Amino acid sequence: MSHYPAAKTYPKEVFKNPGDETQELSKEPKFCTLIKDVHTRSEIYSRMFPDSSTSALCFDGPATGTSSPHIVLNSLGQVKVVTGEKTDGSATSGMLQVHTMGQFQKHNERSQIEYNCGQDEDKFALNIKAYGKVLEETVGYQRTIKATKIVIEADDLVLIKGQQINIESGGKMILAGTQIKTVQVNREDTIFGQKMTRGAGEDTKMTFDPRATVNVVSPGHIQNRVLGDIKIECLGCVDMHALGGTNPRPVIKNRSVGFAISTKTNMELGGTVSTLVAGTNLDLQGTAGVTMESKQGFVDIVGQDAGIMARAGEAYIEGKTAVVQGTTSVEVQTSGGANIKLEGALIYLN
Repeated sequence: MSHYPAAKTYPKEVFKNPGDETQELSKEPKFCTLIKDVHTRSEIYSRMFPDSSTSALCFDGPATGTSSPHIVLNSLGQVKVVTGEKTDGSATSGMLQVHTMGQFQKHNERSQIEYNCGQDEDKFALNIKAYGKVLEETVGYQRTIKATKIVIEADDLVLIKGQQINIESGGKMILAGTQIKTVQVNREDTIFGQKMTRGAGEDTKMTFDPRATVNVVSPGHIQNRVLGDIKIECLGCVDMHALGGTNPRPVIKNRSVGFAISTKTNMELGGTVSTLVAGTNLDLQGTAGVTMESKQGFVDIVGQDAGIMARAGEAYIEGKTAVVQGTTSVEVQTSGGANIKLEGALIYLN
């Protein structure tokens, strides 16, 4: 049986009797009105359910439309506060308004709070403003925040602290800032796809620890395309080795040379002490010419066999003093019956 406040208007005609009816009052709740205001229809009453053990003390306020705000204190230890419905012409109607000098709450069991935006134009379901520091602490358990979109905004600083911090994304992750600085003892990046860096800024890497080592280990290819200059300075040794191979690769098309260095202008190779160019076979080729020159000292051509050949022109051995010396013998010969010409102020044969 529902309990309704008194009606505002009453019928002017006599009710027509539909027939005899019976009612078992012992199976319905029992009400006892303590205070009732005829002007506002406010009421304080108690009720007892048919089990004779469940009871409640109720406070009903002035009716607004079809409902009124009320407070219920029942025998189960529950306190229920229900506001009235929202009425037209009043933006604050139906609200629960509390103004205190502070509060202290302690809940020994689970708390369940639900907020709805209702008819709010900005779709705000909860708006909290604090004039001071705010501290929220979860002791020993997990704190979870779920939303379609989460925005953290600060006028000065956003600081996240933790023994371990994990940031996971199933899609794209964007990190943007005028300056980005990271500080760590060790760093490890695991990338299963492509790593690409775009931009026109300078890329500088500085290490001050003499134990610092940069290792690039890759089963793939390394390609550098630079519009400007490349300068490499090393205080130690430089060792470059290429195994070569004829299998097709996407970077180097000419597989006949295992290690190639070329330039469209001049190229210089030199060492302060000496320069050694060694190989199983060593070919020096020049389209216009090949010059071997020593500013100081000798130019030695040493081998099991050594030959100087001019295929189309003349071959010269020229010097302030030119010496052709053989340990066993010296042969000067021509092929095809050509002449041998010796010129000099004096020619000594012995």
